[in-house]
Amino acid sequence: MILNRSVSLCVALPWVLLAACGSTGPNTPGGGPPDAGTGGLCAFTINADINAPATWIHGTTACDYLVDGQLNVTAALIVQPSVVVRFTAHSWLDVKPTGSLHAAGGSSTPISFSGTASKGYWGSLIFESNDPANELTYAQVSYGGDTTTGMIGEVSVVTGGKLKLTHSSISQSGTFGLYAMDGTHLDGFSTNVFSANTKAPVTVPLSGPGQLDTASDYSGGSAPNGEAWVAVTATATFTTTIDNQTWRALNVPYLLSAGVSGSQMQYGGALIISPGATLEFEADSGLLIMETGSLSAVGTALAPIVFTGRIQSTGYWKGLGFRSNAGNKLDHTVVSYGGSSTFCCGYGGGGLSGHGANLVVGDTGGLNSAFTLTNSTVLHAGPTGYGYYVFPGASITQSGNAFTDNGLNNFP
Repeated sequence: MILNRSVSLCVALPWVLLAACGSTGPNTPGGGPPDAGTGGLCAFTINADINAPATWIHGTTACDYLVDGQLNVTAALIVQPSVVVRFTAHSWLDVKPTGSLHAAGGSSTPISFSGTASKGYWGSLIFESNDPANELTYAQVSYGGDTTTGMIGEVSVVTGGKLKLTHSSISQSGTFGLYAMDGTHLDGFSTNVFSANTKAPVTVPLSGPGQLDTASDYSGGSAPNGEAWVAVTATATFTTTIDNQTWRALNVPYLLSAGVSGSQMQYGGALIISPGATLEFEADSGLLIMETGSLSAVGTALAPIVFTGRIQSTGYWKGLGFRSNAGNKLDHTVVSYGGSSTFCCGYGGGGLSGHGANLVVGDTGGLNSAFTLTNSTVLHAGPTGYGYYVFPGASITQSGNAFTDNGLNNFP
């Protein structure tokens, strides 16, 4: 993910040593290099790894600190309210496992992390640490996401990392706004705004959507993001995610298997989908509920839950598959444009071989899989697809449903 790392040294100037080597002290107006964003002067230049505890404080200049280099944070770094941090081109801060970055501003004293007003100008705030002190509150992060140095997000939480992100804005990224990898924690995620990012506002693993809140704005409003969804990535091919979580209705859809066609996500925990949520799927991808898992998607007449393809074309995605026999319920849902290919449960050459379906239940292995389908609409399965398909030994309980335009038939 991170390329071209350089190691910087403290410059032998007293005012630079004060900040760059991690000491706490007042900002000294003037004397610094040109600011990367405000056109003024930065009080301090940071061009060395932060290997000792440091506190950055607000002074009297337009820019308090200029980060110049691809720097590691291996100790506790505290950024106080109102501090303005700018980055030179291709620079970043990487919070290593032994370090932390705590930047808690206020509604009238936000903290700024930025660069020249050009998307992708600087790198990223990278969190490899699982320290509970890692926090961005009332922070304004903009113009990062430098793809030339391999950045995947303007704010990046990598495997094992932890970040509390609240009341903050993530904007103008050259790639994703927030990118969280598998095995990360977004504790206390709340009331954030993602706008004008080149790609999706947020990317999380299959275990991550339950950490997102409905008070945040993922659409960008008048400054939309380049991709109008929250991207959900698979942990790995045929690796089962086992988490109990609730996916809430956001103001953009979830896109599962984003950018990776032909995938099969597997879920082994209790997954609850809230009314009004929309789940879109990448081409020829699907979601399989494993023996230990369950899917409860209970919408309402006014707020149905939608499962569909990223592109609404017959047979675009695989569909939903069920291999468990407890807790699977779809009520007031719309399931459409699935059945792209054989999916889920055709082990041992089951009867679905060569065909697909929007919904597939059970297999020939004696799992006794089951689910309930009520008050739902199932439509637009592919030309060789069914509305639903139930394997021998499995069962479906249904009532009040509508089936339309399913290629082979509504069900065998």
